[in-house]
Amino acid sequence: MLLNILKQLNEYWQQSAIAYNNYLHNGKTFYYATELRECNGKVMDLLIENRHHFPSEINEDVNALIHHYAAWTAKWEELQQELSPAPDDEFVFENPHRFPKATAAKIEALYNKVVENK
Repeated sequence: MLLNILKQLNEYWQQSAIAYNNYLHNGKTFYYATELRECNGKVMDLLIENRHHFPSEINEDVNALIHHYAAWTAKWEELQQELSPAPDDEFVFENPHRFPKATAAKIEALYNKVVENK
């Protein structure tokens, strides 16, 4: 079960990375921000729905990621409501909640460990 969750998480992170790259290199438009929002929403939902399957030693890490995605989503939705942007409009917001790379690295290490022990 955990392996399947981690595989899905890894796939969603890859999709998010592609969406973020597209966002950065295509004018930071609402269109690409929406793609990123959809990808990040999948990650957050997966983590929330499956947090009980993760080993207890990384519960804080899973919760930190959920917090990051929830805060990011709230900022995204706030700006979207404020601007009502068209797809080609620039869509940039300040977010003090930076992606917790060290936390994600711990989960990626868990994925690699689970794959190796399969």
